[in-house]
Amino acid sequence: MIASRPLRARLWFVPAIVGAWLLLALAWTPATLLVERAGGHGADGGGVFLLVLLSFVPWMAATPLMLWLAQRFPVAQRRVERLLVHAMVGVIVIPLVALAGRALTLLVNPVGSWSHFGIAVAITAFYSVPIYVAVAAIGQALARAHPLAAATQTYPARLAIREKGRTDVLETRAIDHVDVAGHYLCIHAGEAVHVIRGQLGDLEARLDPAEFARVHRSTIVRLDRIRALDERRNGDCELLLASGRRVAASRSYRDALQARLGMAQFESPS
Repeated sequence: MIASRPLRARLWFVPAIVGAWLLLALAWTPATLLVERAGGHGADGGGVFLLVLLSFVPWMAATPLMLWLAQRFPVAQRRVERLLVHAMVGVIVIPLVALAGRALTLLVNPVGSWSHFGIAVAITAFYSVPIYVAVAAIGQALARAHPLAAATQTYPARLAIREKGRTDVLETRAIDHVDVAGHYLCIHAGEAVHVIRGQLGDLEARLDPAEFARVHRSTIVRLDRIRALDERRNGDCELLLASGRRVAASRSYRDALQARLGMAQFESPS
């Protein structure tokens, strides 16, 4: 088995998310305060800030999901299925988050009115769309910056693999590709195949992204082992490796893979 990367390495963004929403709540407070006072409510700045912040709590909780979706389904690749994912977020997630935020404020606000709850949610959902667009843009910027950020992180040159009571040391440069077989991972290195328990995502986190790439939900390939890419009519493709093996690459990873390989398209004259 291979140990996963420490969880703290993945939680650096938590204070960043909380801090960003705190700043947004602070910026949102003056306009909300003016609206409350114009409506005849004797609101104070501190109370309005807390209400605004409370309405943003569901957004804080949903931000990691939205960032993940933005990185996993970048719209810059102009694929219909990616646009549909973001459309579904706009139709389902944003109204639900707005609904939860508005409900929280009405539960604690003594002057809140449930009679206009639907209208308030509709208005909130409307101005929440630009918020989601901003969050998605940040997520896609993080996705584009990932290779640069990864360059400052060190990755192990060797993996300790335990099989049947024996621990073998495998150099990562010897790995051709990794695929999933049920609850096991098959690490292909030359003629050898190491079968271990584990999650593909955990192993991927330990491999240098400058050298390895996910090409399928169940496959990781070492980039310098790729010799050819055969495209299929459905958008999927098949990779020919230096070992002579062929592995499938799904269309959802194809564009990113071509960019990682620095592939320029040259057509033969025939």
